Amino acid sequence: MKIKLTLLLLLFGALLSAQNYLPGKYVNNQGETIVTAIKEPDGLPLIRTLDLQKEITIYDNGEERKLSPKDIASFSYTKKDKELTFDSIDGLIFGQRLYKGKAQLHKCLVQTNQGYGQIIRTYLLRKPNDATMYKMVAHGFSRLLDKDDMMPIFADCKSSQDKLQNDVIKIKDEDKLVAFIVDYESNCL
Repeated sequence: MKIKLTLLLLLFGALLSAQNYLPGKYVNNQGETIVTAIKEPDGLPLIRTLDLQKEITIYDNGEERKLSPKDIASFSYTKKDKELTFDSIDGLIFGQRLYKGKAQLHKCLVQTNQGYGQIIRTYLLRKPNDATMYKMVAHGFSRLLDKDDMMPIFADCKSSQDKLQNDVIKIKDEDKLVAFIVDYESNCL
């Protein structure tokens, strides 16, 4: 009996890995966490992320099932010992969670045209007690975000504005962006 169960589990694991399923979970709109396997879309990393932003495919009770941002609150999966979490943003798109505290920071990819259009990284910030979703578009290599674009977003925080204006902080990558949001949160929220 144990041998049959072990073989069945190995076969199930091989089936999932052969179809690009990754261990994961999702949180439904009622707040319940469901452990599942999430299918990783085919294609290049940017294309996979674009596909995951629209919907995910899970393996549930022996069947594939698709879930959209309006169906669930969030999902996460583990790949190469790293857990990636995506949250439903207003039921329209899944955004990759970069930070969640009082403020929330997500990364989304936006494709300008179908086919081989340009893909632009966009960062979405939601402040507590503010329904506005602040959008920051990545610009280039020397700086991830332009301080002139960020100044109006952080108008409610003199400390953050001073750091941006005086180049105390240069947001060159996502780690520095998260550190800036944490600093903003601790000083002004």
